[in-house]
Amino acid sequence: MGGRDSFLRILCIAMTFINSAYANAQTTDATYKTGLIFASKKQFEAVPAAHLARAIRPPEVDLTSLAPAVGNQGSQNSCVGWAVGYAARTIIANKAGVGKPGPFSPSYIYNRGRTLEAASDPTNSVHDCNVGMQIETALGLLQGFGVLPIKDFPYSETECFRIPTVAEDYIAKQYVISGWGRATTREDVLQSIATQTPVIVGIKLYANFRDYRNGIYKQIAGNSVGPHALVILGYSDKKHAYRIMNSWGATKWGERGFAWVDYDTLDQMATVEGLYRAYILYPLKHD
Repeated sequence: MGGRDSFLRILCIAMTFINSAYANAQTTDATYKTGLIFASKKQFEAVPAAHLARAIRPPEVDLTSLAPAVGNQGSQNSCVGWAVGYAARTIIANKAGVGKPGPFSPSYIYNRGRTLEAASDPTNSVHDCNVGMQIETALGLLQGFGVLPIKDFPYSETECFRIPTVAEDYIAKQYVISGWGRATTREDVLQSIATQTPVIVGIKLYANFRDYRNGIYKQIAGNSVGPHALVILGYSDKKHAYRIMNSWGATKWGERGFAWVDYDTLDQMATVEGLYRAYILYPLKHD
């Protein structure tokens, strides 16, 4: 299938998700922006469930050594681009160890997603970087187009309307994924991480999460401040917690941009309309 046909196919899929989004994620705190839009229950249920072979897994896994340096989305609602393109795809590439081309660009994913949103809604300006996007859209783009290294498609928190050229898309194509599915249980998430494949998660964010500095985040408190996308890149049965990577920088939030979140607490934050909003990537064979 040609590049133009692939784009149109993915455009149609993404526009279906966008047109009936569950909620737009925006927060009034300029220091910690978000940017996730949840798919509706019906749309999310249409995503195929991930099927992972069950195996005896280690009691603790940490993929931090494979992750890029924690980035900062700044004033832009681009958390999905950071979770999908920058964090998860880079970890997968580093795991493969073939040239280690990353870290990858959050803007390559986010900017194209913004273009899809503007195409589906004429009132939605492509120049408005305060609008978020769905994880489903981002994963469809990653599967259909791939992603460019951030050195070739730099991130800017103040603009989101640069679109890759045909030549850039040709380069990005070598970094596609083969597919993705939704996790249905905690064990799906843990099994994926045990195979050194990170998991993308969408959560309902609460005010006290922005105040996290260290330890294990266990107690939800404060007002809801909008949906947010993160990457789960580790777990510890002893701590009864997931290790997550955020996109709020490494100096002001968390443990240098990472956090431990209690299993039950994160599962609660990631459950929307009774469905667990976690996504498992299927890398290509060479990954």
